[in-house]
Amino acid sequence: MFVVLDTNVIVSALCSPLGASFALIHGLPTPKFTPVLSTTLLAEYQDLLQRQGVIPPSVSQMTRDTIRDLILAHARLQRIHYRWRLQLPDPGDAHVLEVAIAGQVDYIVTHNIKDFGPAKSFGITAITPGQFIKLIGGLP
Repeated sequence: MFVVLDTNVIVSALCSPLGASFALIHGLPTPKFTPVLSTTLLAEYQDLLQRQGVIPPSVSQMTRDTIRDLILAHARLQRIHYRWRLQLPDPGDAHVLEVAIAGQVDYIVTHNIKDFGPAKSFGITAITPGQFIKLIGGLP
């Protein structure tokens, strides 16, 4: 199954090693799902992993790089050939929906379910990390 991991899941994984977001990232690679990325989404991951005040200062640069590299090593890079702007309440989330549509994913894993409601019209469900882990029957 292919999924898009919203940036807030990556940030949450680095802020709390006990949460569902961390479990999703830590569970890679898994036969249960494959993350799908675009270059734009990867750039957003990179930006937030480096930005001051987003990730707690106690999280080392090595840990940030390891998380990014783990996702990248096990993700499918998806090219975007068509833009789906103005579909979501927050235009800043458009690139997440675009990679989800282009990648023909089933789920956008996010803590921001409300803003991804329109994804349903494309056959894509927005789901929290905890809900997603339950849906796939847990992680090894």
